[in-house]
Amino acid sequence: NTGKELLKAKSCTELSLLLEEDITPTILVPLIQGMLHYAVENEELSSSSESGSLAAGDALSRAIIPVMNAIDSDKSMQIMTNMKFEKGGSKPVEDGAERVFADVAAMIDGLKVDCDDIGGYENLGLGVCSENPADTGSGTKTTLPDGTKSTSTSLADGLYTTTTYVQNRAEIALDVKDIESLLKSDKATLAMGIYEDGFHSAIYNEIGEKIGDRSLADFSRSAPQIMAKEPTYNIFRYALEDDNGLYLGRDVGLYADTIVLGAFGNTNSRTLASEAIVALNLWMFVVHELHQTVDKCKGKLLTDDDGVHSMDEAVAYYIGDGQQTGDSKGHSLYALAEYMGELFEQDEADQTRVNRIIMKLFNQAKLEVSFASACINNPSTHVRLREIVNKIVSQMAVPLLQKLIYSLRKNDRDRVKLYAQSVVPLIAGCSDSTFSFLRDRLILEGNIFNAIDVDDIIEKLQSAYSCLGLTCVDVGTYEGVPACHDKPPQSSLAGYVPKSDISEFSKLDLDLHQIYIFLKFGAFNAAEDLYTMGKHSTLKKLDGGEEIITLRQLATQSARSIVPSFDMFERYFDQDFDYSNSMVKRTLDPNEPTMVSLKERTKLVVTTLQSMVVYMAALQKIYDAIEDCESTDSFRNANAIEEWDRAAGLLIGSMEGANEGGRQGGMMMYGLAKEQCKQFDVCTNSGDAKVNERLITLFYAGRSELTARNCPPLHKAAE
Repeated sequence: NTGKELLKAKSCTELSLLLEEDITPTILVPLIQGMLHYAVENEELSSSSESGSLAAGDALSRAIIPVMNAIDSDKSMQIMTNMKFEKGGSKPVEDGAERVFADVAAMIDGLKVDCDDIGGYENLGLGVCSENPADTGSGTKTTLPDGTKSTSTSLADGLYTTTTYVQNRAEIALDVKDIESLLKSDKATLAMGIYEDGFHSAIYNEIGEKIGDRSLADFSRSAPQIMAKEPTYNIFRYALEDDNGLYLGRDVGLYADTIVLGAFGNTNSRTLASEAIVALNLWMFVVHELHQTVDKCKGKLLTDDDGVHSMDEAVAYYIGDGQQTGDSKGHSLYALAEYMGELFEQDEADQTRVNRIIMKLFNQAKLEVSFASACINNPSTHVRLREIVNKIVSQMAVPLLQKLIYSLRKNDRDRVKLYAQSVVPLIAGCSDSTFSFLRDRLILEGNIFNAIDVDDIIEKLQSAYSCLGLTCVDVGTYEGVPACHDKPPQSSLAGYVPKSDISEFSKLDLDLHQIYIFLKFGAFNAAEDLYTMGKHSTLKKLDGGEEIITLRQLATQSARSIVPSFDMFERYFDQDFDYSNSMVKRTLDPNEPTMVSLKERTKLVVTTLQSMVVYMAALQKIYDAIEDCESTDSFRNANAIEEWDRAAGLLIGSMEGANEGGRQGGMMMYGLAKEQCKQFDVCTNSGDAKVNERLITLFYAGRSELTARNCPPLHKAAE
């Protein structure tokens, strides 16, 4: 009526203002909602999908992108890239629906649209207002419920006092408590109801009114949407999926829910389901909270208190309501760590070792994001935060390993199966052969381990500690368990015994292996983070600190020019000094138009890292060793053997193991040679490549010359 009246009155100026300020923004609302809807829906589709929603999302985005482009061209282009429909092109919504929502939120004021008119997307906790209630509470602040005055939450009797309100998150532990109690009373149906629908952990809207309950089931059932790009979740998917992408007949992404539902039907161990909920649903959701905080910090999406709130949430879920410091009688992950730590002789003063470490790391992480504009103005904040989060995830695996070992010794087969499913998949990120050994005996349906195999199984678990970021001391000891020994610094690699500690260089193959895993599932950001920031290879610095070695460092270091053939590579690639890095970065870019297949991208990145980055880095170490040998500096002379050994470590890799000939699944040049020797009929009788045997011989011969400081023959050996 207002517009009609203005027309009648010929009030053109007022009419123009009405059109600009009210009518146009109102018309934009359904367009924005439609685009955001298809961002969520299309995120789960492949580029080869025949679904009409791909075209619909593309069309809706094109209807509004020109308006958005006038506000922020960069964010508009990012939205367009995510929403565009290109048959056989990039994966739809490559950066995730959450990124599209965030980009729209950043422009909502400029669009003159009231974010409340857009609303929140169903139960996924996605919206375009600065604060949106979330179904699972995934990194979103909750307005205080009516009648609540304090913004802080005291957890474990003051062990950790949050800065923001997370009491409702901590109360999810009360659901676990009730489920356990009901299962003990043979009331599985009621217990299942609390698991499915929730009871104690309330969700509040923006004005503090309760609008529902979060449920432990949703922690798993939402995983395919909210965790699809995260590293730890994708390692589990890689480990558990069958040839059809399923686990026990359901989408592998729902593995935790599948296992929990099966546990509800177990009549031998009545509380198995409540244990499964903690070890699987709750464990992975805490890990998700941590990874999500890092991702948002990297993307500069965290304001001053958002990051603190995210860490407070993770701690609330980890400790749970009703927990006392050092008490094993709680109902969340903290209590599990206390219970198992006591059994494994790790009770230190008021807490077990693992909880002391984890709580210290939680506080360090919170401190990183508590400084003003920490994630926005300091580009290294997310790097340090990521390192802390990786350490927390490693320590969180400890009570699961302890429970598995304990159950093996007690021959509690139901719990062996449960805790194997909760922690053994992590080992798939370390060694395919070790994981296969454990999976075949502990996880696969119908396979029952023999009691006489228990010590071998535990020793296999212990062999993976280093890759998981743990030591024997971290896990502790239990009566009857084989003695645990950390891998010595000068361990053999496929039969080559170095004279120096090259373990950290050899572990770069673990980064390469996990990059392959992440790319397999389209987790480009996780793969790029691992390539750029590394994880598994850490050198001790003279000041006592640590330095992470990354594959990107190998691909860009200026010292590669010492290799005679490097100049030839640089010329071939149009004088691009960092040619291999350029190839990797371009292939990891989800918006790169020349890349049409995820499988092709994965193969190109992995092969480039194997055959170009690591190859040239190993040659650099060899020529560094020769130059050190020829130097008049005694310190450099002494360093020559270490550089030579590092070259061997880079070419062989830690995944080959200690024994001569290595093992299946190696990721470096040594493994590539074994992979190819069968096709070219140049394998030894033992299955190793003949060229590998020659390589090991040359490394021993070269080291002998270095020891004698007989430098001239080394040039011939290198060439």
